[in-house]
Amino acid sequence: MSFKYIFALAILLYPLALETNLLAENTSYPPSPSSASLPQNQDSLRIANFELFDDSTVRINWTGADTDVVIEYANSLIDPEWRPLLGEGFELRGNSFTVQLQPGLNGRIFLRIRVPSDSPVPLTTFASSPHDQEEGVAVTRETIVEFSRPLQDSVDLGQETVRASFSGRDLPARLHLSRDRKRITLFYLDPLPASARIRVRVDGDLLTDDNGRALDSDGDGIPGGTRTIEFKTLDLASLPGTAVVGRVFASELADTESGETSVNVPLENVTITVDAKDKEMKAVTDANGNFRLYPAPAGRFFVHIDGRTAANSTSGDAYYPFVGKAWKSIPGEESDVGDIYLPLVANGTLQNIQPDDSTSISFPDSVLQEHPELNGVSINVPPNALLNDDGTRGGKVGIAPVPPDRLPGPRNALLA
Repeated sequence: MSFKYIFALAILLYPLALETNLLAENTSYPPSPSSASLPQNQDSLRIANFELFDDSTVRINWTGADTDVVIEYANSLIDPEWRPLLGEGFELRGNSFTVQLQPGLNGRIFLRIRVPSDSPVPLTTFASSPHDQEEGVAVTRETIVEFSRPLQDSVDLGQETVRASFSGRDLPARLHLSRDRKRITLFYLDPLPASARIRVRVDGDLLTDDNGRALDSDGDGIPGGTRTIEFKTLDLASLPGTAVVGRVFASELADTESGETSVNVPLENVTITVDAKDKEMKAVTDANGNFRLYPAPAGRFFVHIDGRTAANSTSGDAYYPFVGKAWKSIPGEESDVGDIYLPLVANGTLQNIQPDDSTSISFPDSVLQEHPELNGVSINVPPNALLNDDGTRGGKVGIAPVPPDRLPGPRNALLA
């Protein structure tokens, strides 16, 4: 396929920085640098601006393309293997895309925006999350394979189409195809082994797109073929002296007896467990909301904080939620993760998702009486759209008001 124009963007992570390089067809490496203000011609793209939101999220806007563009990435410009940028953390809207990046070779990842010519429709390829050679993957994380075109509506998702393995042994998983037939998700029936290299094999000969062509799994420009991606899960080993401490409070403040000030409400008996190590590595908050997780994994790891066990929970269905977090400890030392806030979910908040009709989720009457400004606020959930951690359908959804400075976790920069 030929291209009208290619703009390549080299992104260096840790710390995040941008280097712009203009690439024409068959340009050799390294390219000559250019500024973000690119040459003007009829077929060119012009990068308008970059926006950095946090350590890994960038939004790029451009002008000069009235047709669809293709966003691709590679880990190197030496014999690059360009692949579609798809999946979680990626959003393409008009002449703008936002992406949450993972570092590639030597902490760099290269992006390119290209305008395809009017040549035949390209073969269907795929991208994955986790991506190939990603490290530090949570043992409870599912694997997503996202296609550049929808699969055929009659596609058969046999266990051989997409399968994961460790040390030569297949890992039991439930395969789920999205409504638009552009995503297959592997929901693992058990946590992945820690500190393990997981291999996911995608067989293009068994997957057909909506044009009736086999998936170009290996990216060689020929329908069919297989490709294996590999990623490494977190190491959950602990070192002597490694501990994590913190405090858990209710998101809602309580008034003092004088009514002049508000104070934190500690949550007692909240349970903190390390994912996949819930029996060996756990802690419970005391009457002041304090906890000490010891032993704790050395380095980055994931936990779940279960507010449902809190002694402060009121009668009925009201409860404090069960939330996940990523923490990072200092090996051999005690690390303080600070204050954690859990909102009280009121009675009547959770609603069953309908299997055949859309479900409108709004606040219960008790919340609207306290917050009348939220009257009319709702979210719409498509029929049968809720999936459990194991990939089975069904469950409940609810929304609850939380002060913006007392969320269970930091708010996404894109929502600020």
